[in-house]
Amino acid sequence: MTNDSMLRDYQKKARDLAEVERALIDRERHRFSLGAAVEAASIGKPDSAPVSRDASEAISAALQLPPCGPHEFYLSARLLGAMLDHHGLLRRDLTTTPGSAGGFLTNTEVPDTILDALRPSSVVLTLGAQAMSFDRSAVAVPRINTASTATWLNSEGAQAVPTQPVVGSVAMTPRTVAAFTLVSRQFTKQAGTRGDRLIATDLAAVVGVALDRAAIQGTGAGGQPLGILATAGIGSVVGGTLNRAGLLEMQRVVAAANGIRTPETCGYVAPPATAETLANRPVVASSDRFAWEGSLTDGNAAGHRALSSTNVPTATVLFGDWSSLILGTWGVLRVQVNPMQNFAAGIIGARIMLDCDVGLRSASCFAAASSVS
Repeated sequence: MTNDSMLRDYQKKARDLAEVERALIDRERHRFSLGAAVEAASIGKPDSAPVSRDASEAISAALQLPPCGPHEFYLSARLLGAMLDHHGLLRRDLTTTPGSAGGFLTNTEVPDTILDALRPSSVVLTLGAQAMSFDRSAVAVPRINTASTATWLNSEGAQAVPTQPVVGSVAMTPRTVAAFTLVSRQFTKQAGTRGDRLIATDLAAVVGVALDRAAIQGTGAGGQPLGILATAGIGSVVGGTLNRAGLLEMQRVVAAANGIRTPETCGYVAPPATAETLANRPVVASSDRFAWEGSLTDGNAAGHRALSSTNVPTATVLFGDWSSLILGTWGVLRVQVNPMQNFAAGIIGARIMLDCDVGLRSASCFAAASSVS
């Protein structure tokens, strides 16, 4: 199969899935229960949760996926997103016994929709990182390394000098992030729709946090993607007593390297403690203006949006044009349930996997300051 025919086939699958999702959300959204789906998978009787069974089979047919076994099912991320309460608290205590860990989640489908569902839990997506979906094991996303050159013509007979851009690529290969979570069978029976939202929110948070951490500080070793801070060639600014002047220097470093392509997607990220330090640091002595203004979670620094995240290393501030960051995903999220995880306690195990990778169109689009005190 040629690349063009593969692309057309993938696009057809995406359209078919979108139609299935719209129908499911319109018709079944209020009847779908994640708890019932997990319970049915735990006993190996998908027919006992007919709505989730029908949804899984429809998604499988749309994407031409292999049939699910009795202890697993597919779930559309749009259906998952429809159940998410983006303004609720993210929680991990999902069993009926306080202090017990629990969580479940799954979905299957076109990956950009997966990332849409994760967006509220991801600062890099919030700031404008680009989500891309792939259906081949390894891809090379094109980029222009060196642009063409324009020529001024000084007469009617003058001719433009032919130049050619130097084209490169960002190599991306699927890397697997996995989460193994537990949920009690009692919870799946009793929680109802409120429990569904807790489960869905927990899932989005777990995967969103993993993607954020990899994008910002992934080492490129041990199965991790290579994150921004570990990428050779990003700009560097002295941290120390970083103030507004230092934040502006970070902007200058990126702008001088022609790293700002979309000003609207430029912004800062820092750990909460560092954001607090900047929020208490006056622009000048006795000023009522501070280096970081607004809330610590979503504020403003030197004219750009500034978000805090525990996925940023201690005492570090990172600035850049986040549209140059690519989050690529392959395939689907699929949940597989182990009904015998803890037989005596009635605890069910659920394994979730996502194939993804991180890529930068250009290291010059970012600058970091470390050891900020």
